[in-house]
Amino acid sequence: HIIIFKHKGVGFIVDQIGDVVVTDPENIETIPANIELTIQKYTKNIINLPEEILLVLNSKKILSNTRSMEATSMDYL
Repeated sequence: HIIIFKHKGVGFIVDQIGDVVVTDPENIETIPANIELTIQKYTKNIINLPEEILLVLNSKKILSNTRSMEATSMDYL
């Protein structure tokens, strides 16, 4: 999992941190068309490394969707 935030006051609870990866900007690429649309919706870019491909999550999209889900669930209370 990779989490890069430019927002303040945001956090995630994770089971454990596996690795911290530092990469060169030339390894950051646009999302290929063969990635499922449901994954593309919440992904900003990919990082293409020799051993693996990492997804860079679109935190703004994830947080906006979470807020709308919370608002919807509050309507049922």
